[in-house]
Amino acid sequence: MSHLVTRTPSLRRAAVARIVAVCGAAALCMATLSALYAITAPAGALLGQTLDEFAQRRAKLRQSVGDAVVLIVSPRADDDRLRYRPSNEMVYLTGVETPGAAAALLPAGNSLGSNTALFMPGSPDEAAEARRTGISCVRATADMWESIAEPLKRAASVYIVGPVGERGIHTASGAIEARIKTVNPKAEVRDIRRHLASLRCVKSAGELANIKSAIAATMRGFSVAAREIKPGATELAVEGFVLFGFRQAGAPREGFPAVVGSGPNSIVLHNDPTSRPLEKGETLIVDIGAEVNCYTADLTRTFPVGGRFTPRQLALYELVRSVQTACEKHVVAGKTTWGEINDFARRKFRESPLRAAAQDGTMHTMDRFFVHGLGHWLGLDVHDVGVSGPMPVGSVITIEPGLYIASESIGIRIEDDYLVTETGVEKLSAALPSDVQAIQRMMRGR
Repeated sequence: MSHLVTRTPSLRRAAVARIVAVCGAAALCMATLSALYAITAPAGALLGQTLDEFAQRRAKLRQSVGDAVVLIVSPRADDDRLRYRPSNEMVYLTGVETPGAAAALLPAGNSLGSNTALFMPGSPDEAAEARRTGISCVRATADMWESIAEPLKRAASVYIVGPVGERGIHTASGAIEARIKTVNPKAEVRDIRRHLASLRCVKSAGELANIKSAIAATMRGFSVAAREIKPGATELAVEGFVLFGFRQAGAPREGFPAVVGSGPNSIVLHNDPTSRPLEKGETLIVDIGAEVNCYTADLTRTFPVGGRFTPRQLALYELVRSVQTACEKHVVAGKTTWGEINDFARRKFRESPLRAAAQDGTMHTMDRFFVHGLGHWLGLDVHDVGVSGPMPVGSVITIEPGLYIASESIGIRIEDDYLVTETGVEKLSAALPSDVQAIQRMMRGR
């Protein structure tokens, strides 16, 4: 993928035009996304974000918790079966990915002389990643409890990540709480995640760049896998090609296990891929998301095994697509809530003249077969934290209507990622089309 710097819409359009002129229309789909989202990280960036972005988050969190101590501990790499993934909280506040690292946000006038202290495994002098954070106070994790003992003793409240009290017993957060109580038995230990959720809901420029890069890598997964969707191929093989595309695009992890389901498995919302061969005439749902710099995309496309939808599948597909378009236009920042837009989507399905049979043979309107929420927040997690009220400007959401008709073994879902703006939504994944002709071209490798 090309690494073009595209700062303005006019430059982006010019970049796309140049690529199409050179590569031809067949390359438009992938080239368009590359031109839009292959964004060069700012100088001195950490995980694709500026040091100022991390500093601003720590300052906002400090304002939210007052004079309390905040202690964030990232897990150690203790499972050699899984690729290590740092904690969201550590990544969000510091950009540090080192296993077992920790950070403390401290009130003014503390004995360390800094509002933020970073604790790294091994010798701090060897912690090159720590020096990149811009945090001046860096100590060894072995010295952490001794280093923060003085501010802990003075703190009325201490925030950690995870359940506390009775709910934290036998958990990692419970062990941290117990250690805090040995230093300050009177301290009230609280879970910091609620405070972080409202901050994480609104994305910074660097976070958006990471999500866009994850979308680009996810699209590469679709591009590679779609041409392999043929009768006789297995769901597992499709997943394998998806992951191959992710790695080709430089994504080291996926944000969630790939959902690949065909025929009767297409009605299973989160179907783990199986060795079941695809059969001509089935629908195949592919719900995937690459992770870049710890931020994930989440996109779904439905493919016709054999290359063409049946007339019935096509009618259902176009209904799902029309509901998604209607919901896109319905989002108003500061007003629309998940409950309200879920009801809106259900109403649009109910208004369709199409009907389908339940497994007992009774006929129903199409809202009967829309069996999940319309979408969710997106960011460091695929089902990211958010706010309970209206969608704020700067939040990132998915819109993913679907129909799942067990009596016909037809599952159809279309999912895209959106930035909530002052005027509605911006479809971040618009370069991955969902019209039937584009789906068929993708399966032909075009």
